[in-house]
Amino acid sequence: MEMRQILRPHGSTFMRDYVDIIVKVEDITNKIRWNAKIFHSEKGPSHPEKILLVDYSDELTTVISTIKYSICQIVLMLWSA
Repeated sequence: MEMRQILRPHGSTFMRDYVDIIVKVEDITNKIRWNAKIFHSEKGPSHPEKILLVDYSDELTTVISTIKYSICQIVLMLWSA
């Protein structure tokens, strides 16, 4: 993945795509030991579009995870507005 060249240590990114693509990318991120979490889009859990949040750090703490989750939710709200 070229993302390793782009992301700084302890950086994060997210992508929005259909669930089949998101699951494939999540599998790749797990293999290279990145932290990844799938979220439903603002269209709800039954819609096939999902969001993948990827964290490129050695250790994911609860505080950092909560902050990134909140940022992701804010971005989703802004996109849906």
